[in-house]
Amino acid sequence: MKKLLLCLVVLVLLFGCTGVNENKTKKNKTIDSSIEDNVVPAPTGYCNDSDGRDIYKEGFVTFGSNRFADHCLNITTLEENFCNDNLADSQNVDCSSGYQCYFGKCVLKNRVTCVSNSNSDLYIKGSVEVNGKISADECTGMKNVRKYTCNGNEAASAIFECPNKSNCVDGKCIRKEVLCTDSDGYNISSFGKVTVDDNSGFLEVLEDKCTNNILTEYYCNGNMSAYDLVNCPTLTHCTNGYCIPDLNSTGCTDSDGITREIAGSVVVSGIFYQDNCVSNSNVLEYYCQNNEIRSAVLSCAVISGNSTCMNSRCTIN
Repeated sequence: MKKLLLCLVVLVLLFGCTGVNENKTKKNKTIDSSIEDNVVPAPTGYCNDSDGRDIYKEGFVTFGSNRFADHCLNITTLEENFCNDNLADSQNVDCSSGYQCYFGKCVLKNRVTCVSNSNSDLYIKGSVEVNGKISADECTGMKNVRKYTCNGNEAASAIFECPNKSNCVDGKCIRKEVLCTDSDGYNISSFGKVTVDDNSGFLEVLEDKCTNNILTEYYCNGNMSAYDLVNCPTLTHCTNGYCIPDLNSTGCTDSDGITREIAGSVVVSGIFYQDNCVSNSNVLEYYCQNNEIRSAVLSCAVISGNSTCMNSRCTIN
């Protein structure tokens, strides 16, 4: 008798467990099968599935006023929601080999991520990486840069113009300071040109020139252009942008004497000698003595502690 009762208990437990497994995934259904036939069925169309149980699309189920979205349980498992007998239901699905779960759908692993280390700063070179492929910011012209960003899981790009006084170099805009160059330095005995590049795409070129017997001598003052109006020394005349000794000139003439603050010159027997800087703090000064040329290296520090030699003369900074 005890054995018979024990068998009946085991059978009841087995049938009870089977009933739970059959109904545990159905939402809004009772586990007790004895009263399941008394549940009023949902009206037709009460349950709607946006993706038709497609695990490769991110979808959702609406059941009355409720909404159940497909979502990832982990990197490989998707909870797919769908309609079953006009009721909301769900199933856990493992994505196939080569796929993984990403934002409520199974996608190819090599189409999952777009990683960007870029930003909107045109002066910083950035890049994006999609599936191991790197797209780096690049120059499309002297003034234009192509910037890459992530648009969802895809790489996107746009072309921008570098700001004024900057150019595109190696995928980024680079500010360059104004650059001034002088072809002859401060030398009134030779023709020269001063070129100013302000990185705007245009160059300013200034040429030494003569107006009557007055020389306009252009030179660089830092990164800016400057000029002096110079009376050509005695026994010289201004021609083609520089002072040239007169033919058959004799004797020794000095335009400034021994004056370290002036860029002077000496003409002796038709030869031109221009004062010039021999270091940042010393100037080579030419002068006449007994109708012969002499020279001396003079220190600019005599004038001021912060005086230096620039453009063939001592200048206070």
